[in-house]
Amino acid sequence: MKRNLIFVLMLVFSTTMLLAGGFSIYEHGAKATAMGGAFCAQADDPSALFYNPAGIAFQKASIYFNTTIIRPNSDFYGANPFPGNGVTASQETQTFYPSDLTIILPINDNWVFAIGGYTPFGLETKWEDPSNFAGRYISTLAKVVTYRMQPTIAYKLGDKFAVALGINYLQTKVALEKYIPAVDPYTDRVVNVGHVRFDGGYDGAWGYDVGVLFRYIPKISLGFTYHSEEDVDYSGRAMFDQISTGHADFDYAVAQQIPFGQELKGKATINYPEQAMFGIATTIIPKCTFEFDLGYIGWDSYDYLPVTVVGHPELSTVRHTDWDKSYSYRFGFQYAVNENFAVRLGYEYDETPQPDKEVSPILPDADRNGYCFGFGYKTGALTFDFSYMYLDFDERSIVGVNQIDSFYGVYDTDANLVCLSFKYNF
Repeated sequence: MKRNLIFVLMLVFSTTMLLAGGFSIYEHGAKATAMGGAFCAQADDPSALFYNPAGIAFQKASIYFNTTIIRPNSDFYGANPFPGNGVTASQETQTFYPSDLTIILPINDNWVFAIGGYTPFGLETKWEDPSNFAGRYISTLAKVVTYRMQPTIAYKLGDKFAVALGINYLQTKVALEKYIPAVDPYTDRVVNVGHVRFDGGYDGAWGYDVGVLFRYIPKISLGFTYHSEEDVDYSGRAMFDQISTGHADFDYAVAQQIPFGQELKGKATINYPEQAMFGIATTIIPKCTFEFDLGYIGWDSYDYLPVTVVGHPELSTVRHTDWDKSYSYRFGFQYAVNENFAVRLGYEYDETPQPDKEVSPILPDADRNGYCFGFGYKTGALTFDFSYMYLDFDERSIVGVNQIDSFYGVYDTDANLVCLSFKYNF
C-alpha cells in the first residue's frame, strides 16, 4: 500500500510538467495561426508580444483581444499484455477558450511600451467513464490552467531595426485525479479502494523575453525571439477518499495503510524550459508574403523531478525522465487582395519531446501536423482576423516498448482550432 501511495504522489506532481510539454499553446493571434505560426519575422500585430516582442516597436497605439476555440479528440486502442487487445477508451469531448489581451502604448518616435497577458500552456486530459477506465490507476483527470503577464519595452532604430526586452510572470494551477487499486482477497480481483485528487493553488515564477527584428535587406525581414526558462515551486494538497468494497474487514485493513480523509502537503520544483524562434519573411512577390520559422524548446533540461512530501520523508522521491529537445517547422503565406482584405495559408510540423516510455493516459503526446487557413479584414481603426487549424497528431503506438506505466496500446488524437482576433487603433 505504501508503494501505491508513493506512486500517487509522484503522479500528482509529475503531471503538471507533462501537460506543459504536450499541451503548450502556440496560437496567440488569428493572423499568425492562419500562417501556421510563422510570424516571428513579421510580428506586425500585438500578438508580437509572444511571437517577437520587437515587432511592437513599429506599431501604433492599440488594444488587442484574441481568443482561440480548441476542441480536441483522443481515442485509445489497447494492446497486450495490458490492458489487452480489444480494450478501447476515449477522452471526454471538451471545448477550451484560451484568450489574450494586449495594449500597445508608444512613448515617443523610438520607444514603445506594451503590456499583455496570454495562456502559454493549458487544456485538459479527462477520460470517459473514469471509474471503469482501464487506465484509472494511472490518471483519469489531468488539468492545468496558466496565465502569463508580460510588460515589454521596445526600441526601434529608423524603420530597419528593433529590439525588445520584457519580463513576465507565469502563474499556474493544476487539478489531478486517479483511483487507487488493491487486490480484494474475497474475489482475488483488482478493485477500486480509493480515489485521490490533487488541487494545486496558483503558483508562479518570473522570467524574461527578448526579441530582435532586422529589416536591412530589401524585401526581407529576419526575426529572433527568446523566452527564458522558469522554475515554478509548486505546493498543493492531496485528498484521499475511500471506496467501500462491501467487505468491512478488508476496508479497515486498507484504511490503515492509506490516509483517507486527510490532506497531505507536497512540494516540487518544475522547470519550464527555454524557448527560441527564428523567422525569415519576404515580400519579393508583389502582394505576397512568405515566411518560414524554426522553433526550439529545450525540453532536455527536464531530466528529473524531485518530490518532497512534507512531514513524510519516507515518501519523498525522485522520478527520472528522458525528454529531449524539440523543434517545430512553420510555413506561412499571405496574399493581400487589397489594402483592407488578405487571405492566408499555413502549415506547421511540431516534434514531441516525449519518449515512448512516458506516453500514458496522463499525456498521449505525438508529433503533429497543422493545416491552417484564414483571412483578415480592416475597416477604419478596426481590424478583424479569422483562422482555422486542423491539428493532426501521428498515431502513437506504445506496443512492444519498455513502458514506465506498463500500459500498452495506440493513441489517436486530433484537434480543431478556430481563432478570432480584434484590434482597435486609438
